[in-house]
Amino acid sequence: MFDYTKLVEISQDNPHETIIFFLLLFGFGVKTPLFPLHTWLPLLAQEGHPATVATLVGLKIGAYGLLRFVVPLAPDAAHTFQGLMIGLGIIGVIYGGVAALSQTNLRRMLAFSSLSHVGMIVIGIATFSLQGIQGATFQLLNQTMVAGGLFLLIGFLHQRIGSTDVISLGGVAKSMPLISSFFFFLVLANMGVPATSTFPAEFLIIISAFQQYAGVGLAALFGIILGATYFLGIYRKAFLGECRSEIIADAVDLQKRELLIILVMTTIVLAFGLYPQMILDTMATTANAWVDLVGVGR
Repeated sequence: MFDYTKLVEISQDNPHETIIFFLLLFGFGVKTPLFPLHTWLPLLAQEGHPATVATLVGLKIGAYGLLRFVVPLAPDAAHTFQGLMIGLGIIGVIYGGVAALSQTNLRRMLAFSSLSHVGMIVIGIATFSLQGIQGATFQLLNQTMVAGGLFLLIGFLHQRIGSTDVISLGGVAKSMPLISSFFFFLVLANMGVPATSTFPAEFLIIISAFQQYAGVGLAALFGIILGATYFLGIYRKAFLGECRSEIIADAVDLQKRELLIILVMTTIVLAFGLYPQMILDTMATTANAWVDLVGVGR
């Protein structure tokens, strides 16, 4: 029988802990995805059904597996290879941001942006600190609302325009102001702007990173700067300016059902941004127990 508590107890001083760690890290790393196991994500983001992509990108089951299984079931190995985990996180943050800068398709840009945010989550987990684990868990929740919401909006846009290539867009804000406004709000959230739920999450991760290694904190900050660059640049090209085609000019804005879905998601992002303590208080007991099990002082 699968008993998580028993498995955690058995993991203490397990002679096979290193093997367990790498097998779990590889398995969950593919699903997360971690660099360099991410190659399936851009292809899926561009070719997959928007609802499916929003679910897979929004629900970071792989990152949850790192948090729930990889570290607790192999805590000594996780500390031994802490540098590897942090290194993978840093590479993911920077590579995802740089790759997103060169994209001309909204879906692929969001895929690489998701890779960058996964890197931030991994950095938070790898600090083994209370602030890091709270920030990483908070960011996991944010990805469901923010990344999932952005992919849904891009899906709505694709249904109307038939393309998500920047060259086929332009002037979307004039004919579809609701889609453009909600997309911009979630873009701000993805960048970690204050009053959105990603701000306290990323703040906690960066603080924990600086407490461990100053260079890691600087790398995380650089990733946030890259995020602002590629998001604002592609938003200007795709949504602002003059309408480039009659299809865009004649397109309908969000329908009632679509508006309700996006409104719920953005309301949650705003509420948790203004009152982050609602989430932090809820996870406080569990986060403290996790740190006691695998924390820095182990």
